[in-house]
Amino acid sequence: MQVYLKSINFKKANKVALNSTIQGIFSRFDINKDHNLSPEELRPFFNELSAQRPDLQLKQATYNNWFNSIDSDKNGNMDPHELQAYLDSINYKP
Repeated sequence: MQVYLKSINFKKANKVALNSTIQGIFSRFDINKDHNLSPEELRPFFNELSAQRPDLQLKQATYNNWFNSIDSDKNGNMDPHELQAYLDSINYKP
């Protein structure tokens, strides 16, 4: 039982770190402060991620395909939940 509780606390700590990462990304790249990242606003993050994580092979993907694959509601913008889901899927470690 104690091990289970420790694992929950560890997961919660990781969520808090990831949430602060999401907030940091949005504060850096959300130029118009509308709490969404347009394709233009997110491109610098894509470039940084491509350089930092060559294992993701983002340079082989086109930016538009990458963005569209993350934009799950297909509204043309990235919201914090979509970015969170993507970062979770690639095991992003802040």
